[in-house]
Amino acid sequence: MFDMDEDSLAKEKQKQNPANKSTRTMAVHADPRSQPYKLDFLTHPQSLELLQQKYISSNPSGPRVRSFLCFAKDQVNLPREHVGYIPEEFKLLRVFHIQPIISPRFPTEIEQLVHLTYVAFTGDFKTIPAAMSNLWNLKTLIAEMSSRTIRTIDVKADILKMSQFRDLHTNKAGQIPCIKKIGIRGELATLLEGKGWSLFNNLTKLQQLVTLKLVSDVFPRTPAESKPQSLPQCNEFPPYLKRLTLADTFLDWNHMFVLGILPELEELKLNDNAFTGDLAYWEAKAEHFPILRHIVLKDCTKVWAIPSSLGNLETLRTLKLHQTSHAAATSARDIKKQQQKSNVNNGLKVDIFPSDL
Repeated sequence: MFDMDEDSLAKEKQKQNPANKSTRTMAVHADPRSQPYKLDFLTHPQSLELLQQKYISSNPSGPRVRSFLCFAKDQVNLPREHVGYIPEEFKLLRVFHIQPIISPRFPTEIEQLVHLTYVAFTGDFKTIPAAMSNLWNLKTLIAEMSSRTIRTIDVKADILKMSQFRDLHTNKAGQIPCIKKIGIRGELATLLEGKGWSLFNNLTKLQQLVTLKLVSDVFPRTPAESKPQSLPQCNEFPPYLKRLTLADTFLDWNHMFVLGILPELEELKLNDNAFTGDLAYWEAKAEHFPILRHIVLKDCTKVWAIPSSLGNLETLRTLKLHQTSHAAATSARDIKKQQQKSNVNNGLKVDIFPSDL
């Protein structure tokens, strides 16, 4: 038995065996200073319906429980009359992760759980209420909407009031007055594309947004089957964006020029086929990326070369490559040598994994 915070939760999820897709697990963790509660696991022969009957509809009580977690491949709908059971009976929760269970409404009862640092749930709602601002210990909120027709989520909570808050993750575009970091995972083609206007345009209203992560996820289809056709124009990005991560977007490399003219961009991470194509050369001009400091390429195996002109960027400090092609690694090393021989030697650090690429 142990208490679990956000970092431990992430590690726990990583431990799950991806090959054993039928595994369903629910765990209740007690405070280590108290008498341990029984820890039950629901595996293949059991169903999420059993989890609901055993741990939710039975109205359990756990006055000293700190973490309530549910991981599963499949999802189950939670009856409306059971939505408040867990928050009402586990009042000292710090970690509350029940994404496999779909709530028919926003679980307003969690607004009373002032010790929460991490919350993740899925439900039929379109607003994150203002009362969530009272969760002054909250650091991470993952709120995914089950509706396919509602296209935006309205965040009424005063994010600036929440001094510990760091991350908001949702599968819809958000109407959020003040937030610094957003991660969006889902069908990005719906988010990015539109005739004259797209949902992505909402982000231009976020004057304090500096970190944005976009991950294409169209399961059970592959990302390549529903890839965005293009990136938004430069003026459609958040105006003060400093850090951008793209993953599984399968964009053509000729769209890279849009990112090159983002005026405030300092860090660019390209993960897992963010850009792809038969002629996967990344071309850049000296005037591109005016203040870029960090570039990360992860699992971009079709990158044949990194443009030597990046070596002319006086602001560039780190260039990291993880599981790229041998040719890309060679060109990264050449850029460092080029800088060392030029007047632009700014101590560029090149980090390549594995080192023998």
